[in-house]
Amino acid sequence: MQYHNYYVTSPSFTPDGKKVTFLSSENNSQKYIYDLWSIDPATFEKIRLSDFDRVGFYTDSKYDWSMSGEEIYLDGKFDLNEPTDIYKFSLSAKTLTAVIQSPWNERTPALSPDNTKLAFISDRSGEDELWTYNFVSGTYVQITGESNYHFDSRYTNLQWLTNDQILITVFKNDKSTAVRIGVK
Repeated sequence: MQYHNYYVTSPSFTPDGKKVTFLSSENNSQKYIYDLWSIDPATFEKIRLSDFDRVGFYTDSKYDWSMSGEEIYLDGKFDLNEPTDIYKFSLSAKTLTAVIQSPWNERTPALSPDNTKLAFISDRSGEDELWTYNFVSGTYVQITGESNYHFDSRYTNLQWLTNDQILITVFKNDKSTAVRIGVK
């Protein structure tokens, strides 16, 4: 297959570090429908983990693994005219479950190391800002709100450093920079 016929994005190691996962539009009906794939670096065996084309799910952005390695949190939607939501994909059941559904765009999910919070970029305050969702209490907290930072969910990366600190890529004065942000 010729590489210019499909796209590949968002490489990441599995939690055990044994495989590399990525999103690819290979083998889909449209060049812009992505599935999750994995490659074993030792054997080069490539496996398609999802079949989002079959269920009409659109994703092309960031995703994050649960520590168990059984679930992947990702943003996407079933209708291209609707806002982007956050879903949990079960690798064993091959099912998508809505985690955050709202009238806003929710993108770039990142799961805390203890799996109790989900950080994400949302426009629910009128601008793209960093938010968290606490799975235990069921509450949302807006973390940022300074006009100094601009978030573009296509390019912004979120990475939890600890259960209360996130490293995030932001844009300030037309430059990309990494910022460490405290989270409660």
